[in-house]
Amino acid sequence: MDNFGSLLIVLHSHLPFGLGHDPMEEHWLYEAAVETYLPLLDMAARLGRAEILPGFAVSFTPVLLDQLADPRFKRGFKNYLATHARVAEEERLIRGRRKESGLARLQQMWRDYYSNALSYFSDTLREDIPGAFRRAAGDGAFELMTSAATHGYLPLIGLDENVRAQIELAIATHQRHFGASPRGFWLPECGFRPAGHWRPPVHHGKLGDHDRRGVDDFIREAGIDYFFADQPQLKMSPPDYQGNSPLRLYREGRLDDMRRPLGVYTRDFTLSRLVWQSDAGYPGDFLYLDFHKKTESGKFRLWRITDAQAGLDRKDEYDPVRAFNQVGSHASHFLTAVREALKYHYRATGERGVVVAAFDAELFGHWWFEGIAWLEQVVRLAAHEPLTIETPARYFDRNPPSRHVELRESSWGLNNDHSVWTREDGKWVWWDIYEAETTMQHLGYLLDGSELSPALAQVLRQAMRELLILEASDWTFMINNWSTRDHAERRAHSHFDDFSRMAEMAGRMAAGAQLNPEERNYVRETCARDAVFPELDLNLFWRSKFHLREAGPAAIEAPAAPAGAVTAPVAAAARGAIADAEPSSS
Repeated sequence: MDNFGSLLIVLHSHLPFGLGHDPMEEHWLYEAAVETYLPLLDMAARLGRAEILPGFAVSFTPVLLDQLADPRFKRGFKNYLATHARVAEEERLIRGRRKESGLARLQQMWRDYYSNALSYFSDTLREDIPGAFRRAAGDGAFELMTSAATHGYLPLIGLDENVRAQIELAIATHQRHFGASPRGFWLPECGFRPAGHWRPPVHHGKLGDHDRRGVDDFIREAGIDYFFADQPQLKMSPPDYQGNSPLRLYREGRLDDMRRPLGVYTRDFTLSRLVWQSDAGYPGDFLYLDFHKKTESGKFRLWRITDAQAGLDRKDEYDPVRAFNQVGSHASHFLTAVREALKYHYRATGERGVVVAAFDAELFGHWWFEGIAWLEQVVRLAAHEPLTIETPARYFDRNPPSRHVELRESSWGLNNDHSVWTREDGKWVWWDIYEAETTMQHLGYLLDGSELSPALAQVLRQAMRELLILEASDWTFMINNWSTRDHAERRAHSHFDDFSRMAEMAGRMAAGAQLNPEERNYVRETCARDAVFPELDLNLFWRSKFHLREAGPAAIEAPAAPAGAVTAPVAAAARGAIADAEPSSS
């Protein structure tokens, strides 16, 4: 059988930092874990017993990894699973007394679902989801990739230092959890900006138009081999524009670019749309579990989609046997479409192409309950097709990119521009981000060359965390799309306020002041709540400009140094207002 090319299945996993903020946000994390991450691992183990490797690429944002490893998540997740299992059993008994036998069986399905998940998480995975993915990757089931530290929208982040920080921290966090450096990078929202003159989307007095390095410069410097773009982004880019094919791996940059090659994979929009579209795609099949209608407790889904126009009161009972029987036909249909695309490309060009099917990981299992089973069927059926499912790393090594493309500034959002994240209602978030970014550079200027006390280092690191969380693309996306808008506005305001207070305290401490008891308590509470990235480098945000160091135990014990003090020359220089410093905006 001829082999026409390769299929890359790429799953991008991300949730914003939510631990300690709101039960709704924590539940988002629990839902993704039980409905997507655990089933993916279980699927890999099941295929492994049949000596089959899925060969998917799975990217995790660092902020998600740190949440999954947080003891608060582990405690809350086990309670979430146990509660859902208990309530499912209670509702099963109630429906049994009502003679609702079909719905009672579905409640039993959910009881077993959550009970088994609790056992799997506690016993099999030893409460360590990142560790389980690390082991699965070591067995060859997955390739693990990274993304920006907090899913910051890199084209609009205001300073190159902050773009570098998002990427550098991503690499370090990936190494900490997985013990290896990533080769692939998922650009949040596929947002890309080449080097050139840049104008911020909002007027900010400290940040004007200026020349910027490209996002690709920082990815390349971090040792990344390839990233991903969307098909419309490829088609709007020189030199070939519409002649560019999503079935090719390209080298990003000009023809005369002599730097280390940086590959660009392109999501095949047409083929990926078969999967992610909720209406015309596979998840909209009337036999599949309806996402929106739940029981009175708000915990369980017992009904199928039934009809695209059907109201919640007209949904039929879900039949898992019929639904999962449908999965095979949809997997077969998808592979047929991939095969035909690869065959056409091969016959037209003589080249074996590569189809990139890229999705948010949470589509599978969470939004589309049967989606994990669909993935498994795709893997099993692909063994009988004239194509190969493989990881981006393996394909890259076998097919180094030779053709080049100069990607335009773009995203995979509406109109392939930045408009989804820059609508009027959410522009104030960008003003806050730019204010925080420039203030952070002022702090670096003030503290340059200093030896920081542990107390000041703690406050400065927490200011860094608040800035990183504020930079997440989630807040502007939710505000501008009216998706839990009030929640996103509250979170953006709170992280800017926490950053500002931490920065103000750091400035006073640098001048020799000590925190009062209320301030010390505030620092403790904020650090405990937003406890992400525990090993933050104090020089993360000004790698090429300033240098700070933290005092060792001997310096802490020095009687002449009051709590929160830095060395005398720096303290004297810091007595002026933070705003008096004039850092570069390069």
